[in-house]
Amino acid sequence: MGHLSHAAVLLDVLAQRYTLEAAVTLPRNARFRDWIERRGYPVEPVGTVIGGNREFSGIDLLRHAASLAASTVSAMHESRRVLERLRPHLVIGTGGRASFAPVLAAALGGYPTITVPHYALRRSNHLLARVVDRTCIAREQDLTRFPAYLRHRLRLTGTPLRPEAFAHASKTVARERLGLDPVRPVVGLIGYSAGSTATARLMADVMRLVRARHPEVQFVVQHGAHPPPGAGGAEGVVARPFFDDLLSVFPACEVAVTAAGETTLLELCARGVASVCISLPDTPIGPHIAVLGRDLEAAGAAVFLPVERTTVAAVAALVDRLLEHPEERRRMARAGWIASRPDAVQSVLHVISELLQERYGSTFATG
Repeated sequence: MGHLSHAAVLLDVLAQRYTLEAAVTLPRNARFRDWIERRGYPVEPVGTVIGGNREFSGIDLLRHAASLAASTVSAMHESRRVLERLRPHLVIGTGGRASFAPVLAAALGGYPTITVPHYALRRSNHLLARVVDRTCIAREQDLTRFPAYLRHRLRLTGTPLRPEAFAHASKTVARERLGLDPVRPVVGLIGYSAGSTATARLMADVMRLVRARHPEVQFVVQHGAHPPPGAGGAEGVVARPFFDDLLSVFPACEVAVTAAGETTLLELCARGVASVCISLPDTPIGPHIAVLGRDLEAAGAAVFLPVERTTVAAVAALVDRLLEHPEERRRMARAGWIASRPDAVQSVLHVISELLQERYGSTFATG
């Protein structure tokens, strides 16, 4: 449920341990349903999400209170029907609002339930912690945000990433697969998957400034529905609305600028790509990414630019600096690999195994 990349990695790894029958619940207005279905997991549409991926402020919650309440109740009714039909042994929530109603319905129905973090603690998972069996947490600092009576249900795991994010990958092969020169350096410009006009303008201007100083640089651009002016068909530029597997793209890059979400930034770190994380006012990503961006910057694993510091000149200057200082890139790569928590998937699997053993005993012993 919820964030599909986390759902996919957990289902893939669980399938290696258990004889698995799984389904993924998604809101009817969710994007990328076909992505999870192509991985072999059937989708159960449940309810709709108000506000998409945007983090709601307190004012937003008040403004949309009636709609949120109505949509939650409706989605819970639908979720109960799905649960009664499937009778799952375990329900895992991997999203915020997208998985709130199904997980709440499962918890109130007595099913074993776990929530898994993106990175920063979401309001939805904070609320669900009162009723679910286990709440996985990515940041140690977030443990203190829960009352003492709940802390026995909390587990510090990190954010589960796909195991292939940590596997060795050839820079040359990645560039050739994209049709780029394997010798010339590559900068990745990774926008939020839906794109935005501000992101497109910034990407176009950053490419222009970086190429003025480094004409040999090539670019890989994910732009969503808003292509940067002049990017299409330009020499040494591969620009697409969406890359189906960014993990195979990242090894091509020396440096990346990302306006995407937490998982993308963590996977860049896992791949050892020196990254500049930016926030823009016309995307829903800014509030989500700020906590992770600041934590990674404090660890020396990335550079974070909040909205007020995200300018074309600032971004281009950071890209220039990282291109010109390979030792800084290597330091960031080492720090990023540690910060991306290669042990997180196993930590979450341990929590799942713990709960299954608690509920069902030796029935779910793994081989």
